[in-house]
Order: sequence, then structure tokens, then C-alpha cells
Amino acid sequence: MCRVSCHCDGRKRGGPSFDAAAEIIGDECGALATPVAQYETVEGGLQNIAGYAYTGPAREGFEIIELPAVETAVWGVHLGSMDHIAES
Repeated sequence: MCRVSCHCDGRKRGGPSFDAAAEIIGDECGALATPVAQYETVEGGLQNIAGYAYTGPAREGFEIIELPAVETAVWGVHLGSMDHIAES
């Protein structure tokens, strides 16, 4: 299980979600060491959760989401505009 601090609202989002979470928790040593993103194709686009593995206290401005462990996952690096993330 991974506990993630994220700034998410269910809409198509990308890099700015990481930036928003980093603004809130970035002052904690090591809090930005492990970025985590989960993408899911939904009707009308792509939904994502983006944030950082986080063990600190809850703070105003973001949600803490517990992502369950999965047997198989894909890791990748997307280069380019977030408008084309679905192509990755």
C-alpha cells in the first residue's frame, strides 16, 4: 500500500498536480523523494492521481489517498505536453 499526498479533483490533470502537492508538503525533509501517479482511462478522458509517497500528517489543501498494492504495474516516463499523456 502506498499513502499518497495529492492535489486532485478527478479532472484531467498532470504536472500542476505535483506542483500543488509540493507547495504544501515540500518543506518536510524527504517529502518529495518519491513521486507517484496513477492514471485511469475514463469516459471523456483520463483521470489521474498525482502526488508523493507521504507519511506526514494531513494538511489543508490536499487529500491523502491510500493506493492498494497491485500485482502488475507499468512504470514509464512521459516527455512532452500533458495534452498527449494518453498516448504514452
